[in-house]
Amino acid sequence: MIKKAEVFKWWVADTFSWEEIQDMARGKPSLKDGLKRFADKIDVEAAYSRFSGELWAEMAAEAERMGHSLLEHIGLALAFYEIKDEWEFKAAMLWYVASDAAWDLIESRQRAII
Repeated sequence: MIKKAEVFKWWVADTFSWEEIQDMARGKPSLKDGLKRFADKIDVEAAYSRFSGELWAEMAAEAERMGHSLLEHIGLALAFYEIKDEWEFKAAMLWYVASDAAWDLIESRQRAII
């Protein structure tokens, strides 16, 4: 059985080019520019609706690893995005978790090459 987080990761792989995935993992050209490019390429509402459970689960797991409450962690993780509304919150959640998925994809590719 495939974990839901894996489905999100493969959605990232199917949706973005390898160059975009590398940029996403590294936060290039900047967090705000990267978020804008990411949001411009996808239907934020549809992606959030499809993956909201996975997004929240990933954020909760990361919060636990770091010793934060979930809301504290979300506040810290998304503070840089200057979120003004619900749509921006959804886009930032998607981008943040997609950045981690991008790192996983890069690491998987490197392991496959070795």
